[in-house]
Amino acid sequence: MSYLEQLSQLKIEQEKAALKVFSEFRFDLEDLAEELIEAEEFNASGQIEIS
Repeated sequence: MSYLEQLSQLKIEQEKAALKVFSEFRFDLEDLAEELIEAEEFNASGQIEIS
């Protein structure tokens, strides 16, 4: 189950649905991303992963 599915509690099977859920939760995701960046929780490729 993807993080977006966990967050929305919906089964996401199509790109359109994923974009809709992302749109609804984008500010929550942005806040989480900022926290991970501040904590310097980067993966081996230098990216943050929301999971």
